[in-house]
Amino acid sequence: TTYAFTVALTTFLLGLAGGSVLGSVLASGRQARPGLLAALQSLMALVAAITPACLGLVGVDLFSGVEEKFAAIGQAGRILSACVIAGLFMLPATVLMGACFPLVAQILAGSTDRVGRVLERAYALNTLGAVAGSLIAAFVLLPWIGIEYSILVIAAITAASGLLLALRARAALSSALS
Repeated sequence: TTYAFTVALTTFLLGLAGGSVLGSVLASGRQARPGLLAALQSLMALVAAITPACLGLVGVDLFSGVEEKFAAIGQAGRILSACVIAGLFMLPATVLMGACFPLVAQILAGSTDRVGRVLERAYALNTLGAVAGSLIAAFVLLPWIGIEYSILVIAAITAASGLLLALRARAALSSALS
């Protein structure tokens, strides 16, 4: 429904915004930290991988309980219960996603002379990646392997990204210490 889409989109965007604030705090006043970015990517992969299992564990009982608490309010209560449920399951991953971008920007910018150009490219690539990812998820993964396996595939890709970042951070640290 329109309400479900709006709640999901709003929750997703709030998570990104909150994560961006968190990532800015983590990045502020410090030197670029690729290792922290790798850790956030890996944690995001873990959260994405366990979310379907968590949904299966809590199942209908949690959803029914939340809906019952807000049912007396009517339509507003149904929307509020959807917000609570979406928040429980979407915010952990989306906050981590949002926290990554300020760290990426800090790592890529390096110096303030290049910030504008680097951020312009980073935002463009981030947006293109988001569009490509949503199209692949909707038109390839979901019809082909379903939602649970799609989430696991995306979690695996995110974990691989975290591992590659960790390896690059380790190599950079080794060369800096040499």
